[in-house]
Amino acid sequence: MTQLTKFVIMDALKNDLSQRQFTKYTVTELLRSTRISRSTLYYHFDGGLDDALVFTFHHELLQPLKTQRLNWEMGTTFILNYLFAHQVLATNIYALTAGPQRLEGAREELCRAFWAGCREQYQQQQLRLLCAALLTEIQIWTTNHFAESPAAIQARLLTFEQNLATSH
Repeated sequence: MTQLTKFVIMDALKNDLSQRQFTKYTVTELLRSTRISRSTLYYHFDGGLDDALVFTFHHELLQPLKTQRLNWEMGTTFILNYLFAHQVLATNIYALTAGPQRLEGAREELCRAFWAGCREQYQQQQLRLLCAALLTEIQIWTTNHFAESPAAIQARLLTFEQNLATSH
Protein backbone atom coordinates (compact mmCIF):
# COMPACT_ATOMS: atom_id res chain seq x y z
CA MET A 1 0.00 0.00 0.00
CA THR A 2 2.91 2.35 0.70
CA GLN A 3 4.14 2.44 -2.90
CA LEU A 4 0.59 2.74 -4.19
CA THR A 5 -0.04 5.76 -1.95
CA LYS A 6 3.18 7.39 -3.17
CA PHE A 7 2.05 6.96 -6.77
CA VAL A 8 -1.43 8.32 -5.98
CA ILE A 9 0.23 11.41 -4.49
CA MET A 10 2.57 11.74 -7.49
CA ASP A 11 -0.28 11.38 -9.98
CA ALA A 12 -2.35 14.04 -8.19
CA LEU A 13 0.67 16.33 -8.09
CA LYS A 14 1.33 15.82 -11.81
CA ASN A 15 -2.34 16.37 -12.62
CA ASP A 16 -2.58 19.58 -10.58
CA LEU A 17 0.67 21.02 -11.89
CA SER A 18 -0.26 20.18 -15.47
CA GLN A 19 -3.50 22.20 -15.40
CA ARG A 20 -2.17 25.75 -15.13
CA GLN A 21 0.92 27.69 -14.12
CA PHE A 22 1.42 28.27 -10.42
CA THR A 23 3.48 30.85 -8.59
CA LYS A 24 2.71 29.01 -5.38
CA TYR A 25 1.35 25.52 -4.77
CA THR A 26 0.68 24.35 -1.24
CA VAL A 27 0.41 21.11 0.64
CA THR A 28 -3.24 21.97 1.27
CA GLU A 29 -3.90 22.03 -2.48
CA LEU A 30 -2.21 18.66 -2.89
CA LEU A 31 -4.16 17.19 0.02
CA ARG A 32 -7.40 18.43 -1.52
CA SER A 33 -6.55 16.64 -4.77
CA THR A 34 -5.45 13.38 -3.17
CA ARG A 35 -8.02 13.31 -0.40
CA ILE A 36 -5.42 12.05 2.03
CA SER A 37 -4.50 13.41 5.42
CA ARG A 38 -1.50 15.62 6.10
CA SER A 39 -0.01 12.89 8.28
CA THR A 40 -0.29 10.39 5.40
CA LEU A 41 1.55 12.78 3.08
CA TYR A 42 4.35 13.28 5.61
CA TYR A 43 4.49 9.56 6.35
CA HIS A 44 5.34 8.91 2.69
CA PHE A 45 7.28 12.11 2.04
CA ASP A 46 9.14 13.39 5.12
CA GLY A 47 9.83 16.70 3.41
CA GLY A 48 6.23 17.08 2.26
CA LEU A 49 5.65 18.79 -1.05
CA ASP A 50 9.36 19.19 -1.83
CA ASP A 51 9.99 15.48 -1.42
CA ALA A 52 6.93 14.66 -3.53
CA LEU A 53 8.27 16.92 -6.30
CA VAL A 54 11.68 15.25 -6.13
CA PHE A 55 10.04 11.80 -6.21
CA THR A 56 8.12 12.86 -9.33
CA PHE A 57 11.33 14.11 -11.00
CA HIS A 58 13.04 10.81 -10.16
CA HIS A 59 10.20 8.62 -11.31
CA GLU A 60 9.39 10.46 -14.53
CA LEU A 61 12.89 11.34 -15.77
CA LEU A 62 15.71 9.66 -13.89
CA GLN A 63 14.35 6.18 -13.37
CA PRO A 64 13.86 5.53 -17.11
CA LEU A 65 17.44 6.66 -17.77
CA LYS A 66 18.74 4.16 -15.22
CA THR A 67 16.52 1.20 -15.97
CA GLN A 68 16.74 1.49 -19.75
CA ARG A 69 20.46 2.37 -19.62
CA LEU A 70 19.97 5.09 -22.20
CA ASN A 71 23.06 6.55 -23.81
CA TRP A 72 23.58 10.31 -23.98
CA GLU A 73 21.73 10.91 -27.26
CA MET A 74 18.77 8.67 -26.45
CA GLY A 75 18.58 9.97 -22.89
CA THR A 76 18.59 13.63 -23.84
CA THR A 77 16.02 12.95 -26.55
CA PHE A 78 13.81 11.24 -23.97
CA ILE A 79 14.15 14.11 -21.46
CA LEU A 80 13.61 16.89 -23.98
CA ASN A 81 10.59 15.19 -25.54
CA TYR A 82 9.09 14.52 -22.11
CA LEU A 83 9.51 18.15 -21.07
CA PHE A 84 8.14 19.43 -24.37
CA ALA A 85 5.08 17.18 -24.03
CA HIS A 86 4.58 18.30 -20.40
CA GLN A 87 5.42 22.00 -20.63
CA VAL A 88 3.09 23.27 -17.92
CA LEU A 89 4.20 20.56 -15.51
CA ALA A 90 7.88 21.21 -16.28
CA THR A 91 7.47 24.96 -15.84
CA ASN A 92 5.72 24.49 -12.50
CA ILE A 93 8.26 22.02 -11.15
CA TYR A 94 11.08 24.36 -12.22
CA ALA A 95 9.39 27.39 -10.63
CA LEU A 96 8.59 25.56 -7.41
CA THR A 97 11.97 23.88 -6.95
CA ALA A 98 14.56 26.09 -8.66
CA GLY A 99 17.52 27.32 -6.71
CA PRO A 100 21.30 26.92 -6.88
CA GLN A 101 21.43 24.02 -4.42
CA ARG A 102 18.56 22.23 -6.12
CA LEU A 103 20.14 22.61 -9.55
CA GLU A 104 23.49 21.30 -8.30
CA GLY A 105 21.70 18.33 -6.77
CA ALA A 106 19.75 17.78 -9.99
CA ARG A 107 22.98 17.77 -12.01
CA GLU A 108 24.50 15.10 -9.76
CA GLU A 109 21.31 13.01 -9.89
CA LEU A 110 21.24 13.33 -13.67
CA CYS A 111 24.87 12.21 -13.91
CA ARG A 112 24.19 9.17 -11.74
CA ALA A 113 21.16 8.29 -13.86
CA PHE A 114 23.09 8.64 -17.12
CA TRP A 115 26.13 6.78 -15.82
CA ALA A 116 24.63 3.32 -16.44
CA GLY A 117 24.22 3.99 -20.15
CA CYS A 118 27.27 6.22 -20.65
CA ARG A 119 30.10 4.86 -18.52
CA GLU A 120 31.85 3.25 -21.48
CA GLN A 121 31.56 6.40 -23.57
CA TYR A 122 32.56 9.16 -21.12
CA GLN A 123 34.69 9.85 -18.11
CA GLN A 124 32.74 11.09 -15.09
CA GLN A 125 34.01 14.66 -15.49
CA GLN A 126 32.92 14.74 -19.13
CA LEU A 127 29.49 13.47 -18.15
CA ARG A 128 29.23 16.16 -15.45
CA LEU A 129 29.93 18.83 -18.07
CA LEU A 130 27.35 17.34 -20.43
CA CYS A 131 24.74 17.21 -17.64
CA ALA A 132 25.50 20.81 -16.70
CA ALA A 133 25.02 21.81 -20.34
CA LEU A 134 21.72 19.90 -20.49
CA LEU A 135 20.40 21.55 -17.32
CA THR A 136 21.44 24.98 -18.58
CA GLU A 137 19.62 24.36 -21.86
CA ILE A 138 16.54 23.19 -19.94
CA GLN A 139 16.58 26.28 -17.70
CA ILE A 140 16.78 28.62 -20.68
CA TRP A 141 14.19 26.62 -22.61
CA THR A 142 11.77 26.63 -19.69
CA THR A 143 12.12 30.35 -19.01
CA ASN A 144 11.64 31.04 -22.74
CA HIS A 145 8.35 29.07 -22.66
CA PHE A 146 9.67 26.24 -24.84
CA ALA A 147 10.07 28.52 -27.85
CA GLU A 148 12.47 26.13 -29.57
CA SER A 149 11.92 22.58 -30.67
CA PRO A 150 13.52 19.71 -28.78
CA ALA A 151 15.52 19.00 -31.96
CA ALA A 152 17.14 22.45 -31.88
CA ILE A 153 18.29 21.93 -28.32
CA GLN A 154 19.42 18.40 -29.11
CA ALA A 155 21.53 19.77 -31.98
CA ARG A 156 23.29 22.25 -29.64
CA LEU A 157 23.93 19.53 -27.10
CA LEU A 158 25.34 17.28 -29.83
CA THR A 159 27.70 20.06 -30.93
CA PHE A 160 28.81 20.55 -27.33
CA GLU A 161 29.31 16.81 -26.95
CA GLN A 162 31.42 16.64 -30.13
CA ASN A 163 33.53 19.62 -29.03
CA LEU A 164 34.02 18.01 -25.64
CA ALA A 165 35.08 14.71 -27.22
CA THR A 166 37.66 16.37 -29.49
CA SER A 167 39.14 18.45 -26.68
CA HIS A 168 40.00 15.42 -24.52
